[in-house]
Amino acid sequence: MSCPVDIRRFATQVKNDHIFAFGLMIVVSANEKLSFIENLHAMQASVERKTSKLDPYITMMVMESGHDALNNFTKLLKNGKSSNDCMFSNLGRIQIPHEYKEFSVDTIFSPSVIGPLGNTTTMVVSTYRGKMDFSFVGSEGYLPYTEALAIRDEVMKIIKTQLEYIAVS
Repeated sequence: MSCPVDIRRFATQVKNDHIFAFGLMIVVSANEKLSFIENLHAMQASVERKTSKLDPYITMMVMESGHDALNNFTKLLKNGKSSNDCMFSNLGRIQIPHEYKEFSVDTIFSPSVIGPLGNTTTMVVSTYRGKMDFSFVGSEGYLPYTEALAIRDEVMKIIKTQLEYIAVS
């Protein structure tokens, strides 16, 4: 599984109100010997270890300097084999005010993304005003529709079971 990490919060040069999107991939794997919750904790610890070593400003500047190579890089990604089974992108809390002068924002739905990165199976989650939203996207070439529905149903079952477990604990 690959997990894009929004490194803007680690780069003090990028402010909250700047319109800027950037993701960095950090790869984590589940351990079959661990429970669901233990895997969550292990993966989170792995992500924290890996992000603590980042120099976000240097990373962003290196990526910015690579714009000339973008077309060739995209071709490589389209034709290459995927190194992951799925991409999980947690956008975290969306920091957009819900009240403006003339209107209010009730809900922001997680964006649906699909890119030229080999396996296009992606799950995006975001939180706005205390409510979590999920988007699950896949390409028929990698994941038949019936299998996508089965995965969606299984993920929802696991989440509900874990929430019930946490509520009882």
